[in-house]
Amino acid sequence: MLILTSIVLGLSLWLYVRSLESTKVPITVAAQLYVSGKSADIDVAEIPTTVSATLYVPLEDRDKIDPKSIKVRAVVDLSGAEEGIAEYPVSLEVPSELRKYKWEVENRIVVAIEQVAQESKMVAVVESGEAPTGLELGAVTVQPESVTISGPKSVVSKVDTVRVLLLLSNVETGKTYTLPVEVFDENGKPITGIRVVPDAVSVSPALSPMQPRRTLLVSPKWTGQPAPGFVVAALEVNPNEVTVQGERKRLSDMRTIETEPVDLTGLKENTVRSVRLKLPAGVSVMGRDRIEIRIKIDPIPVAEPPPPGDG
Repeated sequence: MLILTSIVLGLSLWLYVRSLESTKVPITVAAQLYVSGKSADIDVAEIPTTVSATLYVPLEDRDKIDPKSIKVRAVVDLSGAEEGIAEYPVSLEVPSELRKYKWEVENRIVVAIEQVAQESKMVAVVESGEAPTGLELGAVTVQPESVTISGPKSVVSKVDTVRVLLLLSNVETGKTYTLPVEVFDENGKPITGIRVVPDAVSVSPALSPMQPRRTLLVSPKWTGQPAPGFVVAALEVNPNEVTVQGERKRLSDMRTIETEPVDLTGLKENTVRSVRLKLPAGVSVMGRDRIEIRIKIDPIPVAEPPPPGDG
């Protein structure tokens, strides 16, 4: 009887240990999502930043693993992807010490793909604060004057302003500052998810003693004509007015300020031109002395001949 009892107890203990070994505890972590296989002519418009991954560990190993320390990569393969919304396969890259455990992850996720758009944008300098007492900001030189933005077509189309922020209280004469480029939509909200090249520009501000100033409308000047069959349909001047400073008598005679001639010769499509202002002697502009002009070019409509018998 004693032997039988021992056998039963031993079997029960063995079954209990086996049950512990077979018990798997789930641990869920956020895997950072990366993209692979994407061609250069497409871009990702919408995609999750992370996906949920779960590993199953034996109960006795649970206390050995800290979920916060687990670094797992999820990779979505966009090989052969085309414009539109579709599901794409996801794979998991697991640290070697955790590969002995079972892992589960969403094997496909929904991704929105768009064609890549690219535009060149002039960099505006936005002033903040006040210059040192008795001084004011004069001409500002920016290098390079424009940057290239690229990304999903729907995101690039929202870009309204590309700018850098210049803190006047920190400005010193003769110094050049490297400032990060910021991108905003028409409502002044920052835009993310696009590339800006370069992502910083050199700004060289000039300080000068305060002088009389006046705000003037910008008057663009033109030379040449679009290609035959095309016409200038519209234009946008940015900014359309500037503040200048100089001798009081000279400023009192000014009503507008002209640009250098914009050459329209042979244009067949919409074009952006960056031109300088024509500043009279003794007059300087507050801020940048270049103006961005967007020229809309349309084909001239061809009149259809009247139907036979009319007239």
